[in-house]
Amino acid sequence: MISFSKLGNYGRLGNQLFQYAFLRTQAERLGVKFYCPTWEGDSIFNLGDEGARCAEFVPRTYYEDHSNGYNLDATQIQDGTDIAGFFQSDKYFKKGDVHRWFSFNESLFVAVNKKYSDINFSESTGLHVRLGDYTTPQLVFYVPRPEFYKKALELVDHKRSILVFSDDVVFAKKYLKGIPGNFVYMEKNKGYEDLYLMSKCRDVVISSSSFSWWAAFLNTYSDKKVVMPASWFLPGGKTANNDIFVEGWIRLRAHRFYDYYYIKYLPNIIRVYSGRISKSIDLLRRDGVVSAMNEIKKFVLKRQR
Repeated sequence: MISFSKLGNYGRLGNQLFQYAFLRTQAERLGVKFYCPTWEGDSIFNLGDEGARCAEFVPRTYYEDHSNGYNLDATQIQDGTDIAGFFQSDKYFKKGDVHRWFSFNESLFVAVNKKYSDINFSESTGLHVRLGDYTTPQLVFYVPRPEFYKKALELVDHKRSILVFSDDVVFAKKYLKGIPGNFVYMEKNKGYEDLYLMSKCRDVVISSSSFSWWAAFLNTYSDKKVVMPASWFLPGGKTANNDIFVEGWIRLRAHRFYDYYYIKYLPNIIRVYSGRISKSIDLLRRDGVVSAMNEIKKFVLKRQR
């Protein structure tokens, strides 16, 4: 048996979907049952995991993955392991499996379907503007420029309605002001209702957010278009994930190097790069040129987009 005993402590719903998908996939690989605590997905989806999931588990060992994307070592965990990490890549699971596991419990969405019964979702694009904590000074996430959303909408085909999902609708209205289109701002819904509604849209424009990533991934239209930021994390920052990108999705540049992020985060950028340079110099003194160059190469490759 394996477990993810801290499911719910590593981010919100979008992150938890990656974690559950990883856990269940590894349990099936090993031919064992799995444990995770009660989580939001238990009521949102028809998980059908009653025969595969246990009510309790005492692990023999612990594995925490410190990468954000795909890590081959993570797929080698053994029976008796308690897992932790983010596992943000579709390389960890089969699309058919997660579409089956994460089929929505339609009984939860009767009211919200009625609320938007006048919208033809098959002729609409869902557009996600993640704001909130993404607007605070950090060296990880960033808000795509308004020009990203404008260009993204030029690339999709179904724009009878452009349904805008955001954690700050008031700000989103100001942010998208001036971009042409029949915008409908989705307000006063529960988070899982927005996930469901976004997944029903024919095309999807996502932020660098696991929430909208899953809305696009769970979209079942075979001819859908998904447009996403070309850089998931702030380029030049301390975090990278080159494995979040899904084959067939359109990557569009969402930032410019003269953006205010780079001014606001300049002290952090200097700190990150100076620390890496200092480490490379130490390696050069101790182990020679090859070790120092390998360290620099590893750092650069991690941030390539």
